[in-house]
Amino acid sequence: MQGHDRLPETIGGYRVVRRLAREATVDVLLALAEGARGDGRSVRLLLVSPPFRGDPAFEGTFTRETQALAQLDHACVVRLLDVFAGPDLKGLVLEHVEGVSLFDLKQSLAARGEALPDAAAFAVAAAVFAALAAGHAARDPQTGNLLPIVHRDVHPGQILVASDGTVKLAGFGLEKITGVRGEARAPEARAYLPPEKARGDAVTTRSDVYAAMLVTWELLARRRAVRDDALPEQELLRALTHPSIVSLDVLRPELPAVVRSIVSRALEPQV
Repeated sequence: MQGHDRLPETIGGYRVVRRLAREATVDVLLALAEGARGDGRSVRLLLVSPPFRGDPAFEGTFTRETQALAQLDHACVVRLLDVFAGPDLKGLVLEHVEGVSLFDLKQSLAARGEALPDAAAFAVAAAVFAALAAGHAARDPQTGNLLPIVHRDVHPGQILVASDGTVKLAGFGLEKITGVRGEARAPEARAYLPPEKARGDAVTTRSDVYAAMLVTWELLARRRAVRDDALPEQELLRALTHPSIVSLDVLRPELPAVVRSIVSRALEPQV
């Protein structure tokens, strides 16, 4: 089906408003939670495409990841509100944030020759790291064991700035749930791959910290760390695997020393 195909009026008790995106494994819809489901608030439905339903490996991953995400409740995280887990309907119901992504905000500011003020950059970074800290510290409510929840796909497109100024991190677990890497869904996400992920190695909580700090570095440096649109594929992969990021000591020496030190330490590649 194509993006203009007719959509059902309701899905799982939610009234469908419109399609937001269609990817290889999921259909993303804007809907309203009505009746027994809620008070008319907007939500996002991520519906798993039919070919993936019933696949044992996919089913196991879906169950594990959604159970973990259900434990993640933080003001700076886009919350998981509901799960469809039946044989004919499988997907997630997520909080819908009215606002713009950090990616779109940066694009809009750049078009006017402006950049995010340092105070706003610090606020964005604080929210993103608070969200990651909540995920990384999540515990199983039954056993008390550390889960932890690794995001795997931190980039400006996943950082949402609401109309009231609230900042929330979206996309926890979606790369594993959907089976689609972030850079495949959003090409601009490639520039934020931690070195270990670019090499194809295991991704850990430290990978999330690296990617989030790379976003922070760009906000403070007011430039891109890696111009993924200006490099051939092999050169881009080499730049991501062996990053060479100019220190804020050079670019922004007027920033507080503690900030420059924290950014530098978080961007040390894992070898």
